[in-house]
Amino acid sequence: MAELPLDAKHPPDCTCAVCEEARQSTHEAVKRLLKNAYERKLTPVEVTAEIRRVAKALGWAIGEHGTKERDIDLIAVPWDGQACSRETLLDEILRATKGMITDVNPKPHGRVGYIIQGYGHKPIDLSIFTV
Repeated sequence: MAELPLDAKHPPDCTCAVCEEARQSTHEAVKRLLKNAYERKLTPVEVTAEIRRVAKALGWAIGEHGTKERDIDLIAVPWDGQACSRETLLDEILRATKGMITDVNPKPHGRVGYIIQGYGHKPIDLSIFTV
């Protein structure tokens, strides 16, 4: 990133070629930094931690299973007497992960499985038990 040659010869509003090139270089560097931050992929650990934070506040516990190679396998279990509905939990997880449901499957023991696709992370395979 080029430095602006600000001194007595180059005031902040200087339009000489050297100052203009330095401003352009700085602008491009900032754009690259922002693009890299926006496109950064979240790790399964980061996604799981965020889902756990949301679930805990709503009375649910989150368990992990699987290898996390293809997707993030999670199980949601109502944990206390104040657990919200399955639908509320799912809505809040979708909001936190910026995700959308791409598949729903009934599972044994009253679970419902949801595949959640979100920006910047692997798909989430979330099984939610009934309250």
